[in-house]
Amino acid sequence: MLEDNNIEALHTLGVHPICNQFWQFPLCNVYWLWPPDELHQLLLRLVEDLLHWLLKYLKVRQVKDQPDNRFTLVPQYPGLQHF
Repeated sequence: MLEDNNIEALHTLGVHPICNQFWQFPLCNVYWLWPPDELHQLLLRLVEDLLHWLLKYLKVRQVKDQPDNRFTLVPQYPGLQHF
């Protein structure tokens, strides 16, 4: 499809052929150049699940708003930032 006689037909369709620099290396797989970190993904999902579990637990025990209430009871102090 990328022959000279088909390039004009591709341009009329709005398709512009490009030359990827990695295509000249036959043993190079661009999808393996930057693989995702599986341990990071696992830890991220684990922390997310634990947070959801903790919020459900606090809601069942009816103490979900208690940490927020305790933070609001902290008196004003110079340099201390309230959330």
